[in-house]
Amino acid sequence: MNRIVNVNKPKGLTSFGVVKELKKFCNIKKVGHLGTLDPLATGVLPVFIGKATKLIPLFDKLDKEYRATFKLGEQTDTFDTEGKITKTAHIGHLTCEQIERCVSKYQGVQKQLTPVFSAVKYNGVPGYRLARAGKAIERKSRVIHIESICIESIKLPFVAVRVKCSKGTYIRSLVDDIGQELGIGAHLVELERVAVGSCFSLSNACQLEELKQFGEHDNFPFYINPVDVLNDLKTITVTDKEQNQLIHGQPIAIDADLFSFPCHDEGTNNLVKAINSQNLLIAIGRVVVQNKSCQFNPSKIFV
Repeated sequence: MNRIVNVNKPKGLTSFGVVKELKKFCNIKKVGHLGTLDPLATGVLPVFIGKATKLIPLFDKLDKEYRATFKLGEQTDTFDTEGKITKTAHIGHLTCEQIERCVSKYQGVQKQLTPVFSAVKYNGVPGYRLARAGKAIERKSRVIHIESICIESIKLPFVAVRVKCSKGTYIRSLVDDIGQELGIGAHLVELERVAVGSCFSLSNACQLEELKQFGEHDNFPFYINPVDVLNDLKTITVTDKEQNQLIHGQPIAIDADLFSFPCHDEGTNNLVKAINSQNLLIAIGRVVVQNKSCQFNPSKIFV
């Protein structure tokens, strides 16, 4: 089984927990997910099954989109409801205009400090383990991009926002920064990921319980053909003979006129997918010129 399934992760379960469940009731060992969600969070969690796990690096840098609700006037050590309250403040003086101005400041490219309670490693040890042991650590800084952040509702002390951001953005840290900017503290109450890139959204997500009902059957209606999420890659359709060559790691000759980029280009855009007549993904590789002929060299095989 080489499939992708977009799971609507339930609250309280880790991303690894979703993978563990899938391994069990799909009866398959090779399963991986794209983009980790905290146990508190719900929403879009693309899961790659079987040899489709080889595709994960191609999607690893996709932008994410979230709906988040945070509470003003309370700061916690984990930046969400899972932690201990470390600061409280009155919010009666706050106006909607002040909140809106503060939130809008966080749109654009910026540096963000990762939360202490996170999976970010320090000398090989996840930060949350060190934090739970009471050890002080220096939070790491990373460059992120908040493409858009807009307020959906303000019902004090709660504020709901929608955020589109780059990989590696911690919404918990964003909320904590907003709380500190306002001088009253804040922490994340609810988080839902609504999209990962343009391929994965709540509209094509399924519930974990639905997957369990189908088990290892290959006809689950929510399974996504890997070909359908590789629209950015140019396509070649191969014959049975050529498919057999690719399976054995052998290059195949192709028509250079099919491609607008130079065959010798080593850029990412040079990646090409090979499919068969049944629209199944056979391989991904690069187009190169050798001895005045154009050929497709497979780098990842999916059958």
